[in-house]
Amino acid sequence: MLADPLMKDAKKNKKSPTIKDLALKLGLSHRAVSQALNPRESTTKLRPETVKRVQRLAAEKNYRANTFARAMRTGRARIMGYFEASVGPFGYSIFGADTAIYQAAQNRGYHLMMIRLPSGNDCQTSVPRIFTELNLDALIICNAGALTPEIADAIDQTGLPVVFFNEKHSHNAVYIDDEAGSYTMTRYLVDRGYNRIFFERALPAASEHYSVEDRTRGYLRAMEEIGADPLVYYSTKPDFLDFFERTSPDALYTAGSLSAARIFRILYDTPIHVPRDVALSAYGLDWFTIEAPISLTSMKLPIAAMADHAVEMAIALLDNPKRMRIPSVAFKPALVEGQSTPSRKYQHTS
Repeated sequence: MLADPLMKDAKKNKKSPTIKDLALKLGLSHRAVSQALNPRESTTKLRPETVKRVQRLAAEKNYRANTFARAMRTGRARIMGYFEASVGPFGYSIFGADTAIYQAAQNRGYHLMMIRLPSGNDCQTSVPRIFTELNLDALIICNAGALTPEIADAIDQTGLPVVFFNEKHSHNAVYIDDEAGSYTMTRYLVDRGYNRIFFERALPAASEHYSVEDRTRGYLRAMEEIGADPLVYYSTKPDFLDFFERTSPDALYTAGSLSAARIFRILYDTPIHVPRDVALSAYGLDWFTIEAPISLTSMKLPIAAMADHAVEMAIALLDNPKRMRIPSVAFKPALVEGQSTPSRKYQHTS
């Protein structure tokens, strides 16, 4: 019995077989095998049974794509970078954004390189090396508002197509319509019978993400529509309970889920009970709103849809290098009802 020449050559070279080896074994052209193994790059339709034959043999013979050769041939490494613009060992990322972007890139045949700036004094000097040595095709940036001018210039000099994630630009960005989402949450509370709605947010700061201001505007617009006085509290102030007692709110609404966690902690040692004495809702759906002592009414951010569109936008910029600007897309969050905001509309006192 003759030995399989394909396996014999592979063992001899201690390397996985090439596309040329597979094509010879199957009696197909090099191009057909390449297209069967890389359907996302294919412009020619192959019969499904042909694709299955190629992929079955590739699996049997432990075929591994030569990514370097493909990069030389196509001009792409098929690697995207995901850069969360924050410095230091700790940071509060958008819940699920990295996983969603990874999956969206994988679905289109791209790998994802996670990038963080190093902490310490060498941060500014190491930035150019980070972006020039990673051999990226495109870059998706989250929290770009935190970029220093030096970092932004270093990214510009790479010439990489850049898509902004959760950043409100007119072009090359996907972001959340936070004002509309906050308006929706406030009107929901009003419709549930609440009219003294206490809105908790951080103090305005240069480093603050614009979304906090947008969420505040949405709250204020809804309160103005019903003719109610806005009750805005800034989380850095130490007199939360004093403010609470003076304003007597029937609902608390926080600009972020971490603030809701803090309020639960503050109220823990008081007779004030959520939701018996006061309702509580939060903007954003993440680990805390899911694992809170009771399920919180929250705004679910469309992270998966945003990630999918961001990767599509990056590929569109790659496919047409002359197309430097693609109109941005705003996504609307969805309200998720929880136990923390029971309806008071039809409650009657005896």
